[in-house]
Amino acid sequence: MIFFSFALMFIAGAVAARGITDITKPLGGRRYMAAEIIRIATGSRTASDERVPLFYIDDDEYTMLAHPRPSLLLEYMDVVRERGLDAAIALAASEMIGRKGWEALKSSDDVTDEQVAKILQIVMEAVTAERPEAPKSGKPSENGTARSAGSRKSATK
Repeated sequence: MIFFSFALMFIAGAVAARGITDITKPLGGRRYMAAEIIRIATGSRTASDERVPLFYIDDDEYTMLAHPRPSLLLEYMDVVRERGLDAAIALAASEMIGRKGWEALKSSDDVTDEQVAKILQIVMEAVTAERPEAPKSGKPSENGTARSAGSRKSATK
């Protein structure tokens, strides 16, 4: 499908985007040793429930996770290997958007290929840490400025 072609570039750049350095540098005379040993403490990270606006269907706002858990990228990469790119994108997008947003997007007969491609691009950039600037408070109003979620019903479409 045409809107999935952009995802291939994210797989190649995903590890680099996370800031992982060259792990092939010699260390202490040993070959292929990490330049820095990483220690991961369990229970030290709490999941963030913060969400940011992603798309609207009529006046209903749908959001995505502002800070996806880093392990989502690893799950995504496993699914690419095991079931293919389309399944991996569906996994990442449904987790980022949530059940309500994913179902609303899937069931909308009015969403265009371009809109789906843009939504998936934003989601995949967040998953692979190539984060775009997220809108601070909502969709643009008639004069082009962002308005808060509480004022969205007052504007005309």
